Amino acid sequence: MNRCQMVSFGAIETEFCRLQGKDPMNSEPVLTDVFENGMIEVLRELATHKFLTRNTSRDMLPHIEEANKILCDNFSALRDKLPKKEKEALGDLEGDFNIVAGYEEEEAFVKGFIEGYRFLKTLHVSTGKD
Repeated sequence: MNRCQMVSFGAIETEFCRLQGKDPMNSEPVLTDVFENGMIEVLRELATHKFLTRNTSRDMLPHIEEANKILCDNFSALRDKLPKKEKEALGDLEGDFNIVAGYEEEEAFVKGFIEGYRFLKTLHVSTGKD
């Protein structure tokens, strides 16, 4: 049967196997973990989509802006002193750093999104409001 699932079976297979042959009364923690992992997978997809489609023009905090300016100035000064071959190598290295920085920014956004959801959920539960 070809069926679209919110969470892939591979994501829960390990937890499901732990339940086999166990007392159903002891399965609540495992099922809770399975549900939590599924929710995290869904929230990660939502957060990643939000990250990739958000308006990228945003104001930087002054200390970040200043550190970025210093970095760019120092990088340019170094690049200007290098011969052509080393300039190309430095450019490749800069590209690699930028890729890693992009991945780190995306992961930080996703983790913050998930933690924000948990915080709001905790507030919702603590107030008892539906």
